[in-house]
Amino acid sequence: MRNIVIFHPASANLNLSSLIKDYRIIENANDERIWIENNIGDFVEFIHDDSVINYYDADELKYIIETIGEKVCIYIVNFKNIKFLKEISLKIADREDLIIDNDFDLITRGNEFAKLCREKDNWDWADG
Repeated sequence: MRNIVIFHPASANLNLSSLIKDYRIIENANDERIWIENNIGDFVEFIHDDSVINYYDADELKYIIETIGEKVCIYIVNFKNIKFLKEISLKIADREDLIIDNDFDLITRGNEFAKLCREKDNWDWADG
């Protein structure tokens, strides 16, 4: 399993409910874990974990704070199928007030990440 990290302002949300018509969504009672699955078994799992911020260095933290503010909500996003992750990301992350860390030296705004996904259909950041 692989993962990315999504940061968004604590005052906003990821609007995952907008995906309900296209996918199966399972949430726990307090939205700490959200599972999104398509009809062929691909999944993306969102795990709310604000403590992840402690693993970022000073320059990364400065970028995050300058981009979305000091109060952030953080999700670790687990996935196996990168194409399904990109599909979900294009629906929820194509916005300026969100940051994605692909865990391979790219930390960027959601809209820039979405642009890369659209422009490079076969892009898999883990393959170099």
